Amino acid sequence: MAKRIAKVTVDQAALGKLKSTPEAKALLRRCAERALDFQESAVPVDTGELKSALGIRENSDGTLDIGTVKKNVDYALPVEEGHRTRGGTWVPAQPYIRPSIDAAKKGLTMGNPNKVKVGPGLLYIGPLGTTEPTNLTTPWSTVSANWSAIGYTEEGHEFSSEPSFEPIEVAEELVPIRYEQANTSESLSFSAAEMTVDNLTRAFNGGSVTTLSGTVKRFEPPAIGQAVRAMLGWESDDGTERWVFRKCVQAGNVTIARRKSPDKALIAMQFNLEVVGGGVKAWTAIMDTA
Repeated sequence: MAKRIAKVTVDQAALGKLKSTPEAKALLRRCAERALDFQESAVPVDTGELKSALGIRENSDGTLDIGTVKKNVDYALPVEEGHRTRGGTWVPAQPYIRPSIDAAKKGLTMGNPNKVKVGPGLLYIGPLGTTEPTNLTTPWSTVSANWSAIGYTEEGHEFSSEPSFEPIEVAEELVPIRYEQANTSESLSFSAAEMTVDNLTRAFNGGSVTTLSGTVKRFEPPAIGQAVRAMLGWESDDGTERWVFRKCVQAGNVTIARRKSPDKALIAMQFNLEVVGGGVKAWTAIMDTA
């Protein structure tokens, strides 16, 4: 039986054309800039002469040199690789060129796939003034016993921030000279999938709950004007994000539909964010930036 050989033929002419495209040149430039940024941050500085020599030089064939291209510094390589003094003492290497290659490689990717987030996460609710988490690891119940999990939802939640900018116009110009922010409307919406008196209390901004017998309870909505504000919290499924919304009121229409299975009853809620006061922002987020 004849021996089969798998092979790949590279079209050098086509590859050369590809390297000369604007997209390829832009990618190469981005890699070079990332490498230079690393070199400038990592190079040891005494007089500053070595750092001032760093730069990017484009060659006639389209390649780029990154390093001491602005001027010759005779001790650039000894700093990179280490050297002995005239007295025989060894000075350890302080590399700034070779590590920059890894920084340049990062320019080859269009983004970080680990930062593409999915999953509904977990929602929490607590009364105003509840202690906020300050890290990503301490359980919410440990941060404060007042944090309660909202439970299952239909499709997770949606946070919306809608700034309104109004035009400033003058008679002498046909277009606005600038836009000034008039207000910002922010809200967090979700549909709770658990039919509980706790979720009814959340949907109606308070109310009264009385125990009739055992696990049987009665809920009655609050009177108009007696809405109770709350804090909301959220944690991502991968534990790399925590958000806290500091003062919210449920302002959405509550519609509970009872239909044939498999349709389930939901309690839709839209919590609008309000001013906290004292210069405190309406919300905050803790994120792992690794």
